[in-house]
Amino acid sequence: MGVILAEDIGGWLVAAAALFGGLAASVLALCALIPAFKRNLLLTLVLSAPALVLGIDVTVWLGYGFVSSGPPDSDFDLAHDLIMPWTMMAGPSLVTGLLAMAVVLYKRNKRN
Repeated sequence: MGVILAEDIGGWLVAAAALFGGLAASVLALCALIPAFKRNLLLTLVLSAPALVLGIDVTVWLGYGFVSSGPPDSDFDLAHDLIMPWTMMAGPSLVTGLLAMAVVLYKRNKRN
């Protein structure tokens, strides 16, 4: 009898990859704050791009899933079933990526 490692690794594997990938990309985007304070646009963009791309991908993925299938049941709660997963998977990466880009653009426009 063979060993069964997993019977169904459908959506939870993608969700786990998005969650942990988002956390790793958030750390990169936080590291992008250092070159952002030094007005280095290229390095800030390179370090914060994975966080921004992953945040946009998760937003599109969750939005498409909601629009294409609709509310899954009659007990659907928008805040609990859509907003909270989006906040946990896309929130940290979007916030840190946008923060790094905002800092570098502010520093470049300030020119002290």
